[in-house]
Amino acid sequence: MLGDPSAMGVGGGIGGVPANSFSANVWVGNLPLHLGESDLETIFGQFGVVTSVKVLRDRTTGGASGAGMVNFSTLGEALAAVSGVNGKVLPGSVKPLVARLAESKKDRSPPALGTFLGAGPGLPTSPAVTELGSLASGLTSAVAGRGELSSPSAAGGGGGMP
Repeated sequence: MLGDPSAMGVGGGIGGVPANSFSANVWVGNLPLHLGESDLETIFGQFGVVTSVKVLRDRTTGGASGAGMVNFSTLGEALAAVSGVNGKVLPGSVKPLVARLAESKKDRSPPALGTFLGAGPGLPTSPAVTELGSLASGLTSAVAGRGELSSPSAAGGGGGMP
């Protein structure tokens, strides 16, 4: 369980992720769209000292996106909040909250090929997606090995086959 301090692995990490990859920041999703920052502070304040809150906004509409960030003064408080809030359903809502420690941006790895093709993190990837990834990797290696990677302008502007 993520919020359980006993889930910390070797070197103080959680779930195989190094401890220094986490801050005292909690990401929370499935928030009702009417919830404001003061509501978030009230909900999470029972777990420790909240140093900042932010309701994430849709870039296009400016409306609430249903997710937010809550920063605590200590990692222990953040872990307590994740444990206490994750899976709970707020009054007037039908979806359970999803809460987890936020990984620092610099420690995030880029998404895998399967993520772009419909498989999310932790979800099984279909054999077709696996084959496509292997094919793309092999093709890129083969073309790079023959020195055929060039811009269309360097190849005479046509960009087509010789």
